Amino acid sequence: GLIDFYVYIAIGLDFDSYSPKGGAAMYEQARLISQRAQIVNNVAGWTADAAPGAYTRMNFIKELTNLRYEPLRLFIYNYHYNGLDLLAKNRTRALDSLNAFISDLVQAVDRLVEPSTIIRVLNDTKNLEYAELFRDYRDPDGLIWRKLIYLDPSHKQIYDAAR
Repeated sequence: GLIDFYVYIAIGLDFDSYSPKGGAAMYEQARLISQRAQIVNNVAGWTADAAPGAYTRMNFIKELTNLRYEPLRLFIYNYHYNGLDLLAKNRTRALDSLNAFISDLVQAVDRLVEPSTIIRVLNDTKNLEYAELFRDYRDPDGLIWRKLIYLDPSHKQIYDAAR
């Protein structure tokens, strides 16, 4: 169940990066696995009573399938498909788009009332990529580093070094 769960999550995240909410069917399969695991053996990582934002499999899949977190999933799509995929054609325009998507993500996070596991996973996997992408970026509003640090204070040193 554990490996199957993460395979469905990985495939779902990949599908989300190619089409808006493209990973929904994979997340549903992961959710079913997590429900079965919780019923069979209520062990750490599968429990539903963890604090919001704490990394548990249940919190992660709950967010990936909850409509309230849909803007975070749309960020995954926009970041990859409408941002990174355009870097080879027009770097400046792609970085401006990525900056706008990060602004949208800041607004989405502001609307959440609790910490997000999705944001935590994104930050842990993308912080070095963000730093490298925006290292020489001429930011029109001058706020990209502040936005990144707001979204991801645990990697502030990486963003400061890149700035």
